[in-house]
Amino acid sequence: MGFGAKYVMALAMPLVFGVALVLGFGALALARACIPAVAARVPRLSLGETLFATLFKVGPLAYLPLARATLVLFDCRSLPGDPRYWLKAKLSERCFDAGWWALFPFALVALLVYVVGIPGLILSALLRNRSALFSDPALFHRLGGIVKLVRKPYFVLPVALMGKKLAIAAVSLFLSLEPGLLLAALLAVIMVAGLAQSKVQPYYF
Repeated sequence: MGFGAKYVMALAMPLVFGVALVLGFGALALARACIPAVAARVPRLSLGETLFATLFKVGPLAYLPLARATLVLFDCRSLPGDPRYWLKAKLSERCFDAGWWALFPFALVALLVYVVGIPGLILSALLRNRSALFSDPALFHRLGGIVKLVRKPYFVLPVALMGKKLAIAAVSLFLSLEPGLLLAALLAVIMVAGLAQSKVQPYYF
């Protein structure tokens, strides 16, 4: 299997998970409709709310590997005496040739859906529900799991942490062949995040 197929498969895995979740939800709805015992024991669920709750629980955890998997296509380097650019993930694959451009639309969609879309959706939901996030038990149960340890003024901290994960993914990928710069950049990201956390003290503990 070539690099292109592996790259597309890596990007498609979350979508496969989403499709499996929708199919499982459909099977459960069918079972509720056809089997009274299941209907009596399993409450009626909303597909939209279930998908959104899954995004809130899984999105922050999966963000770092998804961002890194997406950015792999843009991690190119030149070789000594060769003006062309090659993928660091597989040096036999050229950057900016026909094969690379064939993968570019997949990378662009992944950038919009994963790298920008996941934090964007979570930020939008937090901002839209900020007035009731900490006072409505049902809403907090559905959306507040990722902010349960955060003080109220800093309810958008999970999105900031995803920004930190994106910085770590980019630094570890693009500076992987420069150990000194890699170490310095990682330390800078960690120190800036640590100093910011120490200054604002967003957590209850």
